[in-house]
Amino acid sequence: MMTSCAPKPISTAKNYFKALEAKDWPTARKYITESSGEDFEWMVDWEDTAHKYKVLRQEESADGQSAKVHYTVDDDPQEKYISLVKVGDKWLIDLTGGK
Repeated sequence: MMTSCAPKPISTAKNYFKALEAKDWPTARKYITESSGEDFEWMVDWEDTAHKYKVLRQEESADGQSAKVHYTVDDDPQEKYISLVKVGDKWLIDLTGGK
């Protein structure tokens, strides 16, 4: 059985959330799709407090081209998820929700 060294969706999500926690917007932007730019800019303008994110698990699609990473935020215990898509050999976060 061969194992893959390719990045996992959950790793992308963790790095993205770490950058958000630090309010390191340029680094966080590296983890999103190009089409997510407008949604990201809106989020940056709106984000006035630092949050802590806890990544729970990932669900990868059968074709390996999309995934969901489930997480919680410190001020809201309700579980949420972000969508990721595979672009080349990288996983990127899709903030557009597929629009």
